[in-house]
Amino acid sequence: MIKLKGELDYELTRLGLKVSDEIASHTTPGKVNGVVNFDVHHMGWIYSCSVWPDNYDVIKSEQ
Repeated sequence: MIKLKGELDYELTRLGLKVSDEIASHTTPGKVNGVVNFDVHHMGWIYSCSVWPDNYDVIKSEQ
């Protein structure tokens, strides 16, 4: 699970994402650049999103 942080790109904020949002379903951080990819459902559409390490923290889910 990741938690969004920092100044998010405009494209992410217009999809309704904000700092401190938690994303449960995402890819493993890339080995070279650390980018994480995930899908967001917004207004009936599915968008593929990417965030750089500056904009997320890896957290453990509270199960």
